[in-house]
Amino acid sequence: MQAPATRSSWHSSLLMGVVFGLFSALPHTVCAATVALSSVYDENVNATNTVDAQAPGNSLSLAQFKTDVAAAFSVGAGGVIGFDTAGNTNAVIYPSTEGVVASYVSGRQLTIESSVPYNFRHFSSIFSISGNGDPVAGSKGMAPADTVTNTGGMRLNFASLTGGAPGEAVTTAGFTLLSRNGFGQSVTVNWFIDGLLSPYHVQTDDIAINAGADDTFFSFVAPENRYVTGFEILYGGTSGDRRYGIDDLGFITSSVPEPSRVLLLGLGISCLGLRRRRRP
Repeated sequence: MQAPATRSSWHSSLLMGVVFGLFSALPHTVCAATVALSSVYDENVNATNTVDAQAPGNSLSLAQFKTDVAAAFSVGAGGVIGFDTAGNTNAVIYPSTEGVVASYVSGRQLTIESSVPYNFRHFSSIFSISGNGDPVAGSKGMAPADTVTNTGGMRLNFASLTGGAPGEAVTTAGFTLLSRNGFGQSVTVNWFIDGLLSPYHVQTDDIAINAGADDTFFSFVAPENRYVTGFEILYGGTSGDRRYGIDDLGFITSSVPEPSRVLLLGLGISCLGLRRRRRP
């Protein structure tokens, strides 16, 4: 009577072993990347490399952005993602289906989605501009994970913001594109607003060769009552591994009226003006 139970246990163990083997053979991916925020953009204590240039067409200068994002952090309306959180290592590949999750003051949580698989790397050919003093965790930046298929670029979308005020959204953003050893190219950065498919603002710049030589700051501020959907980095090279890393992604949030409310407000003001003009 014990034989069937023994065979059943043996079959279950074999099945579990096969399943475990299949999952072990899969690439090392995880569900979501959690990151911390700080108030300092381009910190120079733990990572002495600094921003070298500012892209043409920036909405804010680096100095102004530093001031504004620090002020936003102090009131829970933004901050700087340095990608130096412990546990985010070169071997951990985050799938494009899972985003970067930044939790900060008063229960707010910003989720950023990537168009391609990505990881946070200790670069060998690129120098980060921020760190946290941890010899294991920092200094790192963010980059596409695949050297073969993801050389065209990457897009990051501010997918959701929870726990904030009604209508709160990202209205200002900035990041630094890190130059790398042995490779330079022209890049295009497209900024998107209000969930629209076409870029609202386009920046183009030539990034020079060598790590730490031409780390370039890009920034954008959405028009009044509009919000930033995200940005896209397109590489201008034609062959080989054309990836660049980014570091210090900063953002500022504010309350944005619903489009319908803005439209109704505009119509109300227009009607009021017409009524005034019609009075004898």
